[in-house]
Amino acid sequence: DGAIEWADTPEHLASHFVSSQPLSEQRWVFFHRRDTAVPWQQLEDLQQQRIGLTIGYAYSDVFKPLQAKYPAMFSEAPSDLLNLKKLLHRRLDLVPLERGVGHYLLRTAFSPQEQAQIVAQEQAISLFYPHLLLSRSVAGNEQRMQHFDQGLARLKASGRYRAMMAACAAEGL
Repeated sequence: DGAIEWADTPEHLASHFVSSQPLSEQRWVFFHRRDTAVPWQQLEDLQQQRIGLTIGYAYSDVFKPLQAKYPAMFSEAPSDLLNLKKLLHRRLDLVPLERGVGHYLLRTAFSPQEQAQIVAQEQAISLFYPHLLLSRSVAGNEQRMQHFDQGLARLKASGRYRAMMAACAAEGL
């Protein structure tokens, strides 16, 4: 019937009802080993680094120009978790992840000693504002989207949305 975490694009509007407001703000950052600083101003500054990407991710096309110009700097793996393990074992220098996802994976799949070796940069690679999409081909979805939009607006106006997002951030989600 629908899907969450999608961009608000003209293509999606043609086939889906799209929520009027984004569901959240996703901050994409690089994770790296604590003992290896990797400063950068623009992504091209990283051409000497080994960056681990996850197969199937779009990364909002932020890496496409670099992949075309410097293909050897990128390595693909089937999962974020595998990329973090490669980072831990110095087979990669950087892993781009949504900040909360990266912290969640570290907390749930790595020992405290391993977690201490990996950090997230503060500098964002990109920000993404995902929406709910409901298929236009499913009867009743236009009304469902109206109800969703009204409910999300009420949730935000009440302050509960902000509290829920703060709780998620505190949990590293």
